[in-house]
Amino acid sequence: MLLRGYIDESYKGDRFVLACILSNGMRWMGLEAAWKRCIASENRRLKKLGRPALSRYHAADCSSCLGEFRGWTVDEQISLTKQLFQILKNYSTYTVAWDVKISDIVTVFPEAKKEPLRACYSILTKFMLDVLGRDIGKSRITLFHDRTDYDGTILEAFNKIVKDPRFPYRENFNTIAPLASDVCIALQPADLVAYEVLKRATGKKRRSFDALLNLESFGIRWKPLPLDALQKIKANLIVGNI
Repeated sequence: MLLRGYIDESYKGDRFVLACILSNGMRWMGLEAAWKRCIASENRRLKKLGRPALSRYHAADCSSCLGEFRGWTVDEQISLTKQLFQILKNYSTYTVAWDVKISDIVTVFPEAKKEPLRACYSILTKFMLDVLGRDIGKSRITLFHDRTDYDGTILEAFNKIVKDPRFPYRENFNTIAPLASDVCIALQPADLVAYEVLKRATGKKRRSFDALLNLESFGIRWKPLPLDALQKIKANLIVGNI
């Protein structure tokens, strides 16, 4: 089976989250079309009210009514989020997310002290490939991630692990490439997941996160990576230079 995975990150303070949503081409086509229709419908509503249109969904801005969502009411924000959750409910996906304390990364990997964010991208990209390889089986996976200042770090981490003969799942992965979330709709659900996991990981109980976990077809797995887990990753995963 050929699968496409879309990756986004979210971080604030000492917390870093990486999320990935996987599905096949047909399901992605349906999900993206439904997502696009939802945003278009919202823009028609906004136009009638004489308000600015949305270029895309951005979870953090929507939740805080900032950016293109400035001037929105909480009821409007909740209504749009519920519509997007309904779309996710209708399409089967495999979704994983991990959260880590940036300070724990530095503790376990002291060489990360100068560039801790770079280390987070590098280590979690490698860990993500290991988890996906074990969980997905013989499927071939092509990955895309939201553009970031660390595109080179992500590509370097990907190449380092898939080119290592000790990595048993290297044949599962085709490539990884950056895309912009304003033109790649599939990155927007990944943004939603990463943001919701970040808020929950920082201790904020949100009904939206509970609703996300309860979407059976969505199949989300969320795993915090405390110090002991990072120690195991360092010992067992082909981490190499970060």
